[in-house]
Formats: sequence, structure tokens, C-alpha cells
Amino acid sequence: MKKEFKILGIPVYSVEEKSAPPDNSVEKRNDVSDVEKRNADADISPIRNPKEWLLEVLGQKSSAGAQVNENTALNFSAVWSCVRILSETLAVVPIHLYRIQSDGKYIAVNHPVHRLIHSEPNQIMASFAWRETMMAHCALWGNGYSIIHRDQYFQPAELELVPHPTNVTPFIYKNRLYYQIHGYNMPFPSDDIFHFYGLGFTGVEGKSVLSVAREAIGSGLAMQEFGNRFFGNGSNMDGLLKTAAALKPDVRDRISKDWDAKYSGLSKSHKTVILEGGLEYQRIGIPPEDSQFLQSRLFSIEEIARFYRMQLHKLQHLEHATYSNIEHQAIEFVTDTMMPWYVRFEYECNRKLLSTKEKSEYFTKFNTNGLLRGDAQSRAILYRIMSDLGIYSVNEIRELEEKNSIEGGDKHLVQLNRTDLKNIGEIPKN
Repeated sequence: MKKEFKILGIPVYSVEEKSAPPDNSVEKRNDVSDVEKRNADADISPIRNPKEWLLEVLGQKSSAGAQVNENTALNFSAVWSCVRILSETLAVVPIHLYRIQSDGKYIAVNHPVHRLIHSEPNQIMASFAWRETMMAHCALWGNGYSIIHRDQYFQPAELELVPHPTNVTPFIYKNRLYYQIHGYNMPFPSDDIFHFYGLGFTGVEGKSVLSVAREAIGSGLAMQEFGNRFFGNGSNMDGLLKTAAALKPDVRDRISKDWDAKYSGLSKSHKTVILEGGLEYQRIGIPPEDSQFLQSRLFSIEEIARFYRMQLHKLQHLEHATYSNIEHQAIEFVTDTMMPWYVRFEYECNRKLLSTKEKSEYFTKFNTNGLLRGDAQSRAILYRIMSDLGIYSVNEIRELEEKNSIEGGDKHLVQLNRTDLKNIGEIPKN
């Protein structure tokens, strides 16, 4: 019978033993039997000194007073946009498995790994959804995990997404890396876990962006809540009613209830206020214009963009964008923001999904040409230069423009008026 413990609806520990995925490395599992109990006991921690995964589930308060975890952070539009842009951009670019041959490299469409990463990693998700979710996990928690199921030939047959990264605990035992997943009795060796992670300081897992950007996100959430309350109160700041006379408790309660009923809320704003019995209204707090509310909200967007290395125009923040630099910023988004994620993903595919023998003749690669093409005029100038130098053939240019090849278009041509300087005097004779 399964006995499961949950926090905020998220299962964090289960005592039922689930069947482990197919694994041919039995010896690797046997040498960690004495680690299992210690690892399970380590997950139980007192409230005064909670584990890191518990803090990430419950969230922590920032200095601004906002509770920050992966759910509340997504309520801030800048965080949601950064996570969505990173996830969709990694998923929308096609990834292929290539095989190196004597006459060049070719897509290995018949290899099982190509099907997993390009089309269908498992029976539940398409490759787009799998890569999008893995990237979203990295953008929020710093890590994304999938279990590698293998067939009888030890070839990868399925990539099962781990729904929540906080349910996985990497640890090192006897100089080997293992992963303990909640709900599984036995730890998994690193060869059976596809681990996609960002910047970290241990070498085995990434650092959560929420943990380092907590104050910036909390400040943005606090200003967002302030704006909601400000307009919800009819665009009126907090205030108090004062009088020199002593009021009985029932009179104070009546005045307070009548004031809230008549003048609180957006639909009741701009009404004429009538004060009785010598009452005087005094505003407290700082008006939004004095606290530079709008400027602070724009700055909070820039702060979040720094943590995610996101170009501001991607977040619809066009204050610093111009016609002359917007294209270069789009290229920088690919080269500076996305390229490190592409390389991380490619290396993990090569390390975990290919055998030692296959690594010498196969490799995975994202096709980012579509993101780097630029406008039509820039592409035309590039193709002309590369064609004149003999680097691109006509068919290679047509392939970049997603057009079919033509007969005779595989030849590499150069201009006749180009020659070595030492032969410059021979040109008239020839």
C-alpha cells in the first residue's frame, strides 16, 4: 500500500517501492546498497533546519516581503517571459544526430537516438514538448532530469521526464555519480539519467535562478502587488480619520465600516467625501509619483533580464532599442543567450545517449541557421561573398534558404580576376 507525504500538493516522499527501469549495470547498483538508507534518512530534516528542496517548495520571503518560489515567481511577467522565451527557443530549433563519413557528415535518420531527440523521446510527449519542459525546469530550478530507458542491446529506447526537479538528489559515492529519485528504492547511475543543467558550482548540478534572484523577483512582485492594491482602493493612498474628540468604540467601528463601504474599491473612487463631527482625513504613505513607481517597475524588468542574460527587446522593453541595433541584439540573443544552452544539451546527448564506439563517428547538433540569418539584404551580401570565395556552392545557398537543389549547383566557383600577387605579371600573357 502506498503511503505518500505531500507539501502544497507536491509529493516529496513515498514509502512504496516502485519497479526500477531496465538496467544492465547491475554491478553499479549493488555497490550503493549501504547508501540507500543513509540517503533516505538524510531527506528527513527538522523544520528549524530544513533541506534546500523544502525551501524551494515552500519558498522564502524576500526583503520586500513577497513570498518567492517557482509558482509565485511566474506571476511576475518578466520571469514568465524569460522562461517562456528560453524554453520555446530551445524547443523550436531542430536538433539532429549526424554521422561523420569520408565524404562529409549526414543526418543519421535511422539511428534510434535521432528519433528520441528529434521526434519522439517517449510515448507521452513530442520532442518539442520534452525539450521545452527540460529548459523550463533549468530556467526555474537550474536542473532538468529524464530517465534513460534502454533496450536489450543497451540502446536508448525512451527518455522519461522527471516531473519535478526537486524530487532528484545527485550524490557522489566512491567517486561515482548517482541520482536518488523520490519514489524509487534504488539510486540510478549517472549513465541512466539525462541531466540538463545550467550554471553551478559543484560540477554535478546547476544553481537555481530563483535562489540568486530572490530579492529582485521579490521586489518586482511587491511593486506589482502595490499597484494592484493602489488601483483596487480607487487610486487612493492609505489614510486616517482624526478628530480631537474622544470617540466610543462602537462609534469608531461604525465610522470605519461606513468609510470602507462608501469609498474603498475601484468602482467607488472619485466620490464626494462628506466628513461629520469634526473629522479630518489625513493621507499617509508615499504617492506613486514620489516613489518613482513606474521607473522602479522598469528597472525590475532590467534586473530580471540580467539574471537570465535576456535582451530587453525580447521582453517588450524597447526603451533602449533603435532601428540600427535591434538586428544585432537579435543575433546576440542567439550567440550569447541561447548558444550556451544548445552546447550543454548537445554535450549531454553525446555523453549519455551514444556508446563509446559511436562517439567517434556520431554527434548531435542544433541547426541555428534560421535564427542567425538576419534580413534579406544581409543574407544576400553574405551569400555573394561566400560564393565568390568558393566557400558556398549554389545548392548550399539554396539549402540555407530552404529551396530544392538544382542540377550542376554543387560546383564551387571563384572569380577569374583573383590571383596570387607573385603571379600578377603573368595575367596579360595568359
